[in-house]
Amino acid sequence: MTITLDVPDLSTIAAWVGALTGVAALLWQAFVWRRSAHRVKVKRSRSWVAFGSGGVSDELLSVQAHNIGASAVTVTGWGVSLGRRAGGLVVLHPLSFSTQLPHRLEAGAEATFYADSDGIKASASEHGKRGRDLRAFVMLATGKKVYAKRGIPLS
Repeated sequence: MTITLDVPDLSTIAAWVGALTGVAALLWQAFVWRRSAHRVKVKRSRSWVAFGSGGVSDELLSVQAHNIGASAVTVTGWGVSLGRRAGGLVVLHPLSFSTQLPHRLEAGAEATFYADSDGIKASASEHGKRGRDLRAFVMLATGKKVYAKRGIPLS
């Protein structure tokens, strides 16, 4: 028994190399295009402010928006979502040391917003929600809301 292999001719090899190179170039262009837009990541945390007199503020909710993309975007608002049916809270009067809105978030820049946790806790308990049900978000000028991945830590 003999096994024979057909060796493709040079034009077939060149066609396959061209096709694979074209697909690789298309994938690279899609990757570069995707990275050229703005990409905002949102994180939330518990914060306190230390005063020069040695005192500490009440617990605060801090929401950080970080633009990890290559182009700038404007943040127009932020708040806390109480869930799909309960709606959300938009913070109209953030604390004075919060980043002022609207804020132009350049590539690589970060903005931090603060609110008193007591009001958020009261609204959550009024709607029967726990901290893990709540999501911090920022609103962009593009009309998109970007949510934090984890729930609000309520103590």
